[in-house]
Amino acid sequence: MRPIPDTSIVDKTGTFGDLRETFDRFQFHLGGNWDYDHGSFDRILAEDGEATVYVRVPFQVTEGELDDPAAKVVFGTPY
Repeated sequence: MRPIPDTSIVDKTGTFGDLRETFDRFQFHLGGNWDYDHGSFDRILAEDGEATVYVRVPFQVTEGELDDPAAKVVFGTPY
């Protein structure tokens, strides 16, 4: 796991429903290890026969719970 430093998404906020729609358009999916207070948007960048490279954009829920599209989230450092 390698952090992607100096990205402008860190500390940006929004509502989960709006952000999920936006990330879906770029082939990101809600990571399978989400919980009601955190999650990530994941996307496969490259695949070959031996390895798969992903990018993960983590977030924390600051208001509400993740199963609510109106929940507010803040992004962490992608990796």
